[in-house]
Amino acid sequence: MLKKYKADDGTLANPGYAWENDPDTGRRLAGVGDQRDVVGGADVLKVASDHVDAMLGLKVGSGAEIAKILSGTASFTGVVNSGAVSTAISVTVTGAAPGNKNLVIGSIDLPAGGYGSGYEQVVVEGVVSAADTVKLFVRNSSGQNVSWTGATVRALVIQMA
Repeated sequence: MLKKYKADDGTLANPGYAWENDPDTGRRLAGVGDQRDVVGGADVLKVASDHVDAMLGLKVGSGAEIAKILSGTASFTGVVNSGAVSTAISVTVTGAAPGNKNLVIGSIDLPAGGYGSGYEQVVVEGVVSAADTVKLFVRNSSGQNVSWTGATVRALVIQMA
């Protein structure tokens, strides 16, 4: 018969799983379905059933540290003429803040039959225009007018530390 190794839920100062020579570093259970990695008595990583949260930022290699990754969606119906840019599409992205440390990535998901050839020349650009608000613009350089009904635009905001 297999036995489970069980530990106390733990706290920030004393995680349930910890190192003998570093007792405030390890893993604790913050709540049902919410486990946290703790370093030096501070939560640094949250693993939940629906997401993973790097609580103190994320650094890849020697590059800039990522403070937050945020996202939001909105619907879009309209025509973007060839050589034109759409009017601003407002997308709510909770936690987004204006500033020069934002990388905004936009995309558009189209219903079946919602685009013609040349769609690959349609670009979605964006900017954080106010707290919790991203403005996306669809730029059409396809050589033809493109009409969308019921498209979903997505905004991903990467905020650098």
